[in-house]
Amino acid sequence: RQPVARMKLSQANGPPGLSVWQRGWRGQQQHACSFGRTQRPRVRVFAAANLIATVEPLSHSAPASPDSKDMFLDRLAAANKHMLRDGQGRVSLKNLSLAQLQDWAVSLGESPKRALHIFRLMYADQQGWLGDLRESVGLQSGKAGQNGLSQRFVQAAEQVATCDGGMQLIEVAKARDGTCKLIFKLTSGEAAGGTIETVIIPVMRSCGTKARITLCVSTQVGCAMNCQFCFTGRMGLMGNLSTAQIVEQVVAARRYMAQERDTTPLTNLVMMGMGEPLHNPEAVADSIEIICHAMGLHISHNKVTVSTVGLIPEIRRFVPRTRAQLALSLHATTDEVRDWIVPVNRRYPLAPLMATLRELFPAVSSASSLSTQEVERKAEAATQLDHTAQPSVSQSAGTSLTSNPSDQQLERDSL
Repeated sequence: RQPVARMKLSQANGPPGLSVWQRGWRGQQQHACSFGRTQRPRVRVFAAANLIATVEPLSHSAPASPDSKDMFLDRLAAANKHMLRDGQGRVSLKNLSLAQLQDWAVSLGESPKRALHIFRLMYADQQGWLGDLRESVGLQSGKAGQNGLSQRFVQAAEQVATCDGGMQLIEVAKARDGTCKLIFKLTSGEAAGGTIETVIIPVMRSCGTKARITLCVSTQVGCAMNCQFCFTGRMGLMGNLSTAQIVEQVVAARRYMAQERDTTPLTNLVMMGMGEPLHNPEAVADSIEIICHAMGLHISHNKVTVSTVGLIPEIRRFVPRTRAQLALSLHATTDEVRDWIVPVNRRYPLAPLMATLRELFPAVSSASSLSTQEVERKAEAATQLDHTAQPSVSQSAGTSLTSNPSDQQLERDSL
């Protein structure tokens, strides 16, 4: 392999132009130059006639400049990458997509292939789902895996980066139907010291065997939406989870299933645990990119569902950014009832919410078998049933749906 080259393009009769790094890894074409087998390089410049090209051969592994790591972190900060570092100031690698991980590796003077190596060790099946860089030293994998990292690289990298997901599994609760709840304590981030829950849900077929696993993950510690039927809403919002902490829930679930020798494929993911996902949109969108990557956790976008109570501005920003599925927690067909049980409906009522969904999902709206008039007619009938069953409905969130205070307490306890 010949050394990579730096192309400096400048205009002959004008201000200087761009300075471009031509790396050309993973099959990307080098549009600026190509080298022959002789000591003197052959140069092909695809540029205008008034551009002058100068080639400077470099070493195979160009040393990182002192400012390169800081520039990389500044770019992530500009991209709203919050909670990038752990409590010791190290970069949390599970916060980074593969492209960002490649930029990080290059900022250290490493090849981008090193980033793919780490990405596979952290997320790929049969790699052990790496939680610490030191775990990979001396690792010898079989045909389906790959070797671990070198001692030299780990000693240098662990000073500035970590594979830790920012939380620790502290308890596992199992139900008789096979459902398993994993309880984690957060060790870093906005709500360090708090706990979250992740639920492994087996999907039973008619034959009685587990055909697949659906994983329900959390996105926040507590929740600010104050839905009256939700226990998490009573906690209030304690903090958002980072991208790494959302991704780590999937990694920890697969690691736990491997320890239990459960070979049922984890194919579906629902963000319906603690918190409102679209109240933490950046971390949720970034985590979906990592979870669905074909070289990592490889869960299909079509099998990832994000639930929301109906935050219209966040829905408009989120839908174009990801191919994941969106689920609306409706809970009521009228504003009168929904204002009580889902207080955010007072800010984003049903009419503009449904109009937004029809705009963003026109194919679904046109394929629906119910017309708008039929939906309104069914909603009116449901409202009449609501009023018949529960005659005293108040707009305030603290008023009971029943007239008897003791019935109210029983109802809240059951919910």
